[in-house]
Amino acid sequence: MAKHFTKNEHPEDHRQIIGFIQKFKEEENQKIYSHFISKDALEKLMNDDKFGGIRLHYGRNDEGQRRIYIEGATEKGNGLGSFLCDGPICPNDCPNTEAEPEM
Repeated sequence: MAKHFTKNEHPEDHRQIIGFIQKFKEEENQKIYSHFISKDALEKLMNDDKFGGIRLHYGRNDEGQRRIYIEGATEKGNGLGSFLCDGPICPNDCPNTEAEPEM
């Protein structure tokens, strides 16, 4: 399950996520096949009264792995500072589906 971090409740984790995103933007883009985020995790993000959609950010974690960071956003697209991250990623943790390339 993806982890849910908010700016107010988890300021250090929030800053770290922002750093991961910035680091990724500075490096050469890598191919990412897919990420999985559960319904429960999405519902946590959507529970914010200001929620109007999501913003997707790409970054690298401390191990250098490519990751996606999903941020709740207002209807106008302004970030709410609440993120979902660390769901399974493909390649490496790929379900057997037609959408995924054969490994």
